Amino acid sequence: MDVSTQKLTYDRLKVIQEWEAKEGHLTAKDAARRLDLGLSRFYKMASDWRATGNFEALGTIRARQGKRRSKLDPEVVNALQAVVAKVVARNEDASVSHLVRLMIAESGVQEWRPVRPLPSPMKLREIVESEKRRSTALAKAGNQIAFDCCAITWASSPTQPFCLYLVIDRGTRAILGHHIGLFDDGITGHASAASAALDNVSNFNLPWSHDMLGMQMVVGTRRGPYDRLSHNLEQEFSVSAKLASTEKRFGRYVLELLGPRVGRVVFAPKSTGFGADMEPGLRVDAAMPLVNGEVDIRSIEWVAEVVESELHEHNATEVCGTLVRSRSDRNAPPRRLLDVLARIGEAATSIE
Repeated sequence: MDVSTQKLTYDRLKVIQEWEAKEGHLTAKDAARRLDLGLSRFYKMASDWRATGNFEALGTIRARQGKRRSKLDPEVVNALQAVVAKVVARNEDASVSHLVRLMIAESGVQEWRPVRPLPSPMKLREIVESEKRRSTALAKAGNQIAFDCCAITWASSPTQPFCLYLVIDRGTRAILGHHIGLFDDGITGHASAASAALDNVSNFNLPWSHDMLGMQMVVGTRRGPYDRLSHNLEQEFSVSAKLASTEKRFGRYVLELLGPRVGRVVFAPKSTGFGADMEPGLRVDAAMPLVNGEVDIRSIEWVAEVVESELHEHNATEVCGTLVRSRSDRNAPPRRLLDVLARIGEAATSIE
């Protein structure tokens, strides 16, 4: 390694370490600017370095050239790729060699021989091992985050059900943060939940991913602020920020990841938006939730206390990991997740 390459490698490593330091104030944008890199390139470089510890991840040293790749039949490879995810998901504990056999059988490519030959045994194992790594990464915390807003069966008045805003980790089903309020809170409810999540994530002993890839958010009132927030997140942090805006979107991720209730907290998706000032056409069949034929009116203090208790119990008993991290545990939430949560936490003042 010549002197100029050594200096470039040192500079990039120093900036990454400064950016990752908890006591530091260097933003990803500033770090990328100092290294004369695009923001997306900087995030990938930092993520690769954290995952491998290999200087090649810093982009200053070329990876050693391997052997020339053999020609593969693209149709055969596509057929194998089309089924490998299902095969791996259904047979988590199977050996790689057994998964290869199942993948070949499921794809039907065996019948194409000898006109279309199979890839080499090494390539077949590579396809399976790559999918196993991918599925393992997606199952880790912080890789994909879902934001939802959904009414619950307790109400603040005869015409206003309480609405629970949640930040849910898709890989582990951990509830990272929440806000209890009304549907009219809109994007401020999501912002409050994101701020709570930012305060909470360091307290979770979870199998954190090396990086955050994307998030999904259910749109509340007034679509415009959500569009601007999604655009800003994708531009600032190079993260996929998808919005769910269909009519029956409320509780979509709650039901998928948590089910119809969390302890005493019962979700009422069809009641979300009842009595709210919404943009025309966003919701048409909302109805006030009833318990034993009546509106169950409670104080916000009582509801907040019960919700906090039940969500804590869910995290403590239903999620892989405990709520208290060991100080010696070096696995930390991905930095991009912290940046995104902080940005959404600012949404109430900077977007509306």
